[in-house]
Amino acid sequence: MSLGFDQPWWLVLPLAVAVLAMVMMRAARGRSRWWRGICVVLPMGAVVVLGVGLAGPAWVVSTTRAGHVVVLVDFSASTRQQAFREPRWLQRQLSGQLPAGVRTVSVVGFAEGPQVLAENLPVGDVTRWPMAWPAREGAVTDVAAALAWRSAEEVATGNLAPRLMYTDGLFDGRGVRELPFTLHVVGGEARAVDVGVRSIAFTQKPLQLVAMLAANGEASTTVVIQQNGREIARRPVRFAGGRGERLITIPFEKAPEQPGVLTVEVLSADPWPENNRASLTLAAATPTKVLVVGEPLGTYEHVSPEKFSVERAAGYGAVVVNDLPFGPGGGPGVLSPQVVAGLETLARELGVGVMLYGPTRGFGPGRYHEHAALERFSPLASLPPERPPVRITFLLDASASMNQAASDARADRRFSLVIAGVLEALTLLKPDDQIDVLAFNTSTTPVVSGTLKEIGPKLRETLAAVQPNGTTTPDSALPLLREKLGTEAVLILLTDGEVPQVDVGAWSALLSRNKTLFTIVSPPPTGGAAKDQLAKLAEATGALTLNFEQADQWPALLRRAVADRLAGRARTDVLKYMMGDVPATTNRWVEAFAKPDAPVRIRVERFALAAVAQRGLGKVAGLTVADDRPRGELLREISAPPSDPRFGLNVERRGDAFVLTVDAREGDAFINGATLTARTLTTSARFVQVGPGQYEATLPSGGGGGAGGQVGVVASERGVVARFNVPDVVTEELPASVSRVSPIAGAVMLDAGESYTPRAMLRRTPLQRVCFASAAFLLLAALLLKRQPFASGAIRG
Repeated sequence: MSLGFDQPWWLVLPLAVAVLAMVMMRAARGRSRWWRGICVVLPMGAVVVLGVGLAGPAWVVSTTRAGHVVVLVDFSASTRQQAFREPRWLQRQLSGQLPAGVRTVSVVGFAEGPQVLAENLPVGDVTRWPMAWPAREGAVTDVAAALAWRSAEEVATGNLAPRLMYTDGLFDGRGVRELPFTLHVVGGEARAVDVGVRSIAFTQKPLQLVAMLAANGEASTTVVIQQNGREIARRPVRFAGGRGERLITIPFEKAPEQPGVLTVEVLSADPWPENNRASLTLAAATPTKVLVVGEPLGTYEHVSPEKFSVERAAGYGAVVVNDLPFGPGGGPGVLSPQVVAGLETLARELGVGVMLYGPTRGFGPGRYHEHAALERFSPLASLPPERPPVRITFLLDASASMNQAASDARADRRFSLVIAGVLEALTLLKPDDQIDVLAFNTSTTPVVSGTLKEIGPKLRETLAAVQPNGTTTPDSALPLLREKLGTEAVLILLTDGEVPQVDVGAWSALLSRNKTLFTIVSPPPTGGAAKDQLAKLAEATGALTLNFEQADQWPALLRRAVADRLAGRARTDVLKYMMGDVPATTNRWVEAFAKPDAPVRIRVERFALAAVAQRGLGKVAGLTVADDRPRGELLREISAPPSDPRFGLNVERRGDAFVLTVDAREGDAFINGATLTARTLTTSARFVQVGPGQYEATLPSGGGGGAGGQVGVVASERGVVARFNVPDVVTEELPASVSRVSPIAGAVMLDAGESYTPRAMLRRTPLQRVCFASAAFLLLAALLLKRQPFASGAIRG
């Protein structure tokens, strides 16, 4: 609280008297002290105290509700075209004019009576403000009823909120000092004119830009047309009066650059700036640019996988991975985990189409199943989800060398890693798959045999009971293999490589007769006679060889050996298939399998050879047949689609940020309530609806997550609606002569308003009565003391 005065102009009287008393005291220097005190000080003091009392001293008590203001909006018929009746316009005004401490407002409309439109709206969050008020218009304006809204409740609780009134009527302020709150009145002229862009379109015949402008009153303005941020034309436009429309056309000698943005902007200072600009994004011509990763393919641009970058590929409509196998360590000619992650980003975040094309080395032969993210991303499965039971025989080295330590860093014996590898490989199998485990050294011993369901629970204990000893003699397994190997079974041989002798002829005859799929897991050959035995065996039998440097690689290699034999194989036999209604033939293809989320485009028996899946914003295709026609059709299907013509996009630099504006219209109707997101490789932002059919988002422009120099997309719930390249479509600053906006005729101009401090907020205290009593006492004392003998003598002396 603080000291205040109801009638502060009375303070002039005591000030004047105080000055007069000083003059009289100076003139009475020859008089006695009693004379000066009785004849000058006491009367003058009485007049000073009386003046202070007449000024009405009082304590000003602040009972205002912290951080809240009640906004009263005039909804009488005369304010029909006033800007303050628009919620988003009002929000912008309040966020720029209210003190920083005001966080929420309640909006009350008034005409013939108060109408609560919204309560506790956040001043700084435009998304919480409605597009229109649910208000009823009235013929007359009852200001008194509006001011009385909830005033009694607030007085009772002592929680008073200041009022801010918007009205176009005359307001004389009579009676406002009896209100319990501070009031600020903002007035305006009776009419506001809105000029805006209703729609724009680009026609091919004739080649021209067509824009429809509309106004609700008399106005003169200028329209500026920009192409990719550069001004190409301007037209003066005048609306003679009343509601009207004007059609302007801008002819083009040749088709504008694509992709690109055409923008029509009205240079107007009207209260509704959200419809002063509209943009049209021109889609890139089809077919969309294609980037090939790997060896060249047709006439498309290509790049090696080690030089692939997401930033470069983001500017293309589709990326084709040309028959590349997966390689966990990267390197020339393979798909590294980094390239796979980049492909996922392109498809999911930017809507770029991706094709996995692998007629020879892709999918199963390319070991896509080894990388979980790549297998999920692919629309074709490398491992069959449904297959008949298989028979797998593990022929494990149990010679004395398997008792050695696994490595210098690991003290456990080598055979323990063999056990771990078998258990890891069996995780790929099904309960009804048949498993045989043989341990060989000088002789061969059957360890376990049965279905996975039967042997699984006891397999670890059974393998742990094997005691390695003797020499490494894989030929000792031939009699048992002749007995146990079935037709088209899988045989996996694991050894540490110290093999003195192998009967290559006997092995070749056995495996050939049974059509066995043979895999050897061993160290790489070094030229020694013993280790060359395995190389000769692999060459003679066509075995798949998996080499290792350290024993701790055995678990991963045994799993890979099983997966490679279960996965789809590369085939060279003639395949006849149908692409739609057209028959086709190829002799290079890979077995692949369907996924439930990827519609199949080519199917032959149990194999899915082409499929397309949605991955985030983009589409991913898988193709396993070597044929140009299906490859071209799939590319057209998955390539990034052209921008949605209903969503016009404009990008401009404002300070250290890019502001993206979307005008969403379908015909003459606005598209409201859309959920839009702007995305680049490093950042994203949600769009906020700022007007009918208009949305805005802000992206940082600098490094470290900025959008500068990047390709981006605008995405809705259904996919990409617009694309942009920040350097290409940034709106340049207009020259000074253009950037100055000329007000249109009849535009509303809000005055600064007037504030009223209510008397009810000034609590009366006994101080005024004390002043009056003190003045009377001083005058009476002066009269009485003047008649006393001692005083008379003192005065005469």
